[in-house]
Amino acid sequence: MSHQTLPNQLTPDFPGDKCHWIRVTINIINMKNFTRNTRSLAAWALVILAAVNILFNAPQLLGDWNVFIGVNKGVDDTTHWVNRFEQLKKDIPSNVRFVGYIAEDPQHVEFILTQYAIIPLVLQNGTGPEWIIANFPGQNIQSVLRNSGIEYDAIKDYGFGIYLVHKK
Repeated sequence: MSHQTLPNQLTPDFPGDKCHWIRVTINIINMKNFTRNTRSLAAWALVILAAVNILFNAPQLLGDWNVFIGVNKGVDDTTHWVNRFEQLKKDIPSNVRFVGYIAEDPQHVEFILTQYAIIPLVLQNGTGPEWIIANFPGQNIQSVLRNSGIEYDAIKDYGFGIYLVHKK
């Protein structure tokens, strides 16, 4: 059996041949390096893709943020709502734990915002508690209370249709 060998090439394979096992080992090492290199290349490709995405979308994001800040003057609607109740909350005596709430629509999101604004006090729909927060923008609060049958001895106006009512 004659074999021709080319320069810098190993002789043909057969299981007993030392060159066969060397070639198998080299192939295994090359596959491990290929796998490692492929993973590394994929990781770098993801990093580059993320960086390009950030660079291309940053102006849009910055523009949207500036519009948001400009429209809201740096403060969101919830913060505006909570700020309206700062003084009202201070005007409620410290021994009071429950406050009533009446409004045109007592199930409206403003009920939830008001509860948030007066924490740790507990807000209850209705006129049961001695102190009541009334939310009636654009309406005469005395007429509203009279029509609701609520007898009161004090009303304080906090603007935006928000009132603190103390029942008799």
